[in-house]
Amino acid sequence: MKKKLILLWPYGFREFDWERYELSELCEKKNIEVEVHELVSFLIPGFIKAYQTLSDSSKIKKFKSFLEWKKYMKLQVELTTKEKKELLILKHSLNVNLNFNYLLVNREIKKLKLKTLEIFGVSHPVISVKKKFDYIYFLKSIFKHLNNLKLLIWNLKRYLYTFIYTNLYKGSNIILLFNKKIPKQLISKETNIIKANSFDYSRALKFTKILKRSTNDFKYALFLEAPGPLHLGDDLIFGGENEGFTKEKWFPSLTKYFDKIENILGLKVIIAPHPKVKHEKYPPYYGGREISEFSLAESALNSELVITHHSSGLSFGVIYNKPIMLVTSDELIKNARFTRQQNNLSKELGSEIINIDREISEDNLKKTLIIDKTKYKEYFLNYCSSREDKKRNYQIILDIIKNKHM
Repeated sequence: MKKKLILLWPYGFREFDWERYELSELCEKKNIEVEVHELVSFLIPGFIKAYQTLSDSSKIKKFKSFLEWKKYMKLQVELTTKEKKELLILKHSLNVNLNFNYLLVNREIKKLKLKTLEIFGVSHPVISVKKKFDYIYFLKSIFKHLNNLKLLIWNLKRYLYTFIYTNLYKGSNIILLFNKKIPKQLISKETNIIKANSFDYSRALKFTKILKRSTNDFKYALFLEAPGPLHLGDDLIFGGENEGFTKEKWFPSLTKYFDKIENILGLKVIIAPHPKVKHEKYPPYYGGREISEFSLAESALNSELVITHHSSGLSFGVIYNKPIMLVTSDELIKNARFTRQQNNLSKELGSEIINIDREISEDNLKKTLIIDKTKYKEYFLNYCSSREDKKRNYQIILDIIKNKHM
């Protein structure tokens, strides 16, 4: 039986997303029809301004309202039944950004009795998720934001929608899990859990087979750019807090620090751009340093050192056994949430955190090139993949469909 696979996407869909979901590989299969539903216009309307470029593929359907999507889905159920196709839903577990319309989408999926395949996992350490609802933690969080009405309302809504989702709409038919564990509140007795890979590791499996040293013929350190401070942070768009660092202070300190790396370690610094940010080839705010035109997987594979203040892309450093340098600043360190997350990263990677606004000795800078192999191995199992084979995610999905797990 032919299958129609619909990927539900609450954000703007980019070529970058098309690649990491490996949709081109799935589209090559004759018995599978792939379609993407971009729901950002009614799920997170303000977030559309986060994107400078979006995919223009004809396989992407854009919906302006929940009712428009609901009507379309009912039609799809009728058509696939008539054409004797099986309709499957693919989605990524995104309960962090839950809202009322997202609950309606999941309710409709349940009503239509559609089989769902959900990808779950975090690709780097985050502030720990409570196994049970922690009322003391909840009250502390509310009290903390009493002086900020907008942020208070945002947090209250997030708690409410998470509670509703985990109690009413949890439990996809199959969950592709690329972490060691999954919160019990996200699964039901009927859920089949299958090991998978993080998006980065699945891409690495593709690139390591075909890559040669095609980036540069010199040794370099790779700086993984995050959206800020050039781009409005995701949390700020959703209504949360900004990371709290400014272009005026961040870039002068960062370029000065890059000078030090180049002089002491003998590594030229190259910038791996964030997908949401556009640059000229040699932007002045990076001291005229080159913006890499290669994929992150390729750039990381051929680097000698990976530098970041906060990027999920640092997992490529673990995958390719590259030293990882975590950087902060006098501004960033004031953000308690960011600092907790970075401290978690440092602990799990065995990597030092360097404040670029403070002096660092030559010996201490050279020590950052040392890798804790034991921690890297554990990090890989926790956040990249716990599979023993080297199957990519699209191959795992095909196996699931072929073997009729759904």
